[in-house]
Amino acid sequence: MAKENTQKTVDIFIKDATVITLDDQRRVIRDGGVVIEGNTIKKVGKSIDLEQRYNPARTINAKGRVLLPGFIDAHVHANQSFVKSLIHGEPYLYWSRIFRPFEYVMTEEDSYIATLLHILTSIRMGITCFVETGSYFPDVMGKAVVETGIRCVLSRLTM
Repeated sequence: MAKENTQKTVDIFIKDATVITLDDQRRVIRDGGVVIEGNTIKKVGKSIDLEQRYNPARTINAKGRVLLPGFIDAHVHANQSFVKSLIHGEPYLYWSRIFRPFEYVMTEEDSYIATLLHILTSIRMGITCFVETGSYFPDVMGKAVVETGIRCVLSRLTM
């Protein structure tokens, strides 16, 4: 008699990582794994235990790597993503002479594209949520957020 497969099919299984959790016990799981279905983390635990319970469509071997929770950036000016690297290390007055006038002339489309650029850069760095400190165009920024699926808090510029 054939043995029935009782493994649950999931999308992704990341295995053999050192998993740092933010659960109540602040566990660090060596040889840990993460099971993902759609855009939801379904289970975190020892890789060997998860391999027995799940049948993934894709497996990522993360041996020698550390798996961290997503980061939150609590102070963002997404519209400045076009020019922020141009004045690195400059004094504050330079910032106010460049960034503020730059933002005053931005269009809705500029703001949308700058927000997409910021989101792309954020996701690459492991940021899964950000707080936008203010924009003239929060609606188009919100559109970019919804389209990409990142989490955020948006506000209208209040200067």
